[in-house]
Amino acid sequence: MAAAAYDVAALALKGREAVLNFPESVGSYPLPVSSSAAHIRMAAATAAATVGAEAAAAAANAAVKEGEKEVEEVAEVVGSSAMEFVDEEELLNMHGLLEEMAKGMMVAPPWMGSPPSDDSPENSQEESLWSY
Repeated sequence: MAAAAYDVAALALKGREAVLNFPESVGSYPLPVSSSAAHIRMAAATAAATVGAEAAAAAANAAVKEGEKEVEEVAEVVGSSAMEFVDEEELLNMHGLLEEMAKGMMVAPPWMGSPPSDDSPENSQEESLWSY
């Protein structure tokens, strides 16, 4: 849509010397009534709306066709095999898994203490960093 609006404005301002995004669509673009900025903006907005409407219609048609294919595929799967419910929580012995996970997140993490290193204050033998 922005590219179509640019093309209309470029044609209005630069004429035939304009470098266009869609040179094959020049005949379908609306022409501004005059060279005023307001008229160029209106023509550019009209071109953008037209291109947007065409793109939306094409996308809708593609979505409808794709949706029809998906419905046919689902119908084939449902018709070809017997669908039965499998309780995965029972099968995998996961009763209350989400509640247990929530409780686990409220517990403080374990303290990971490390043994004192050779540079720790306990091993400094009364030497201070500030004594030098």
